[in-house]
Amino acid sequence: MGLFERIFGALAKGDPGVRHPGGGFDTPAAAIAEIVRRHRAADDNGWVDLDASADGKRVSVQVCGDQLNTLLHELPPGVCASLGLERVGDALYRLPDASPAAAAATVDALLNVHFELGEGYALSGRLES
Repeated sequence: MGLFERIFGALAKGDPGVRHPGGGFDTPAAAIAEIVRRHRAADDNGWVDLDASADGKRVSVQVCGDQLNTLLHELPPGVCASLGLERVGDALYRLPDASPAAAAATVDALLNVHFELGEGYALSGRLES
């Protein structure tokens, strides 16, 4: 799919994405779970783009089904073991339980602890088409 189709296809879908704070979610994990649910409901094979930030740090990751893409950030084996992640490629990992809530909990823990954003990080998420 070309860039033009991706941009206008996303606009045509009308999914506004999610955000925290200010998006009606109590926690970033709740926002992540919602966008993953939308992704599944749309039966989409693109990625869910998640951008998180706190204290001048910014981290982007992607989720699609049972896959987590840390976008060039290789995770240490100890982090993978503690989160139950299986490395399947360069910066690509398999989530142990790909349900929306479990995927959100894993990504939230990764952002909180490994990337050191803490619990109060800001998040925006959108469906990549």
